[in-house]
Amino acid sequence: MICFLAIHVLMSAKVGGVPLLLSMLSWQFRDVDSPVNLYSRLMVWLRNFGNNIKEEWNQFTGGSLLLKIIEVMVLGGIIVAFVLPLFFSSGE
Repeated sequence: MICFLAIHVLMSAKVGGVPLLLSMLSWQFRDVDSPVNLYSRLMVWLRNFGNNIKEEWNQFTGGSLLLKIIEVMVLGGIIVAFVLPLFFSSGE
């Protein structure tokens, strides 16, 4: 258990550095992260969904072949992880 906690903290330090570690220790949240604003932020995100997908697709098609292969493999692995239990569950 301690090993997993240490790995989590070390990976967080590697990815986000000191600001991420300090934000994990802080109990404060920003006003924009308030649950009161959740519905309005969701509606804005849904209105911009088409533009966001276009931007993501343009970024995907502009990348290198190796990165495309890695992204497809990761996305495929996530989809398989959700689908396989539907077919191979024990049914207890």
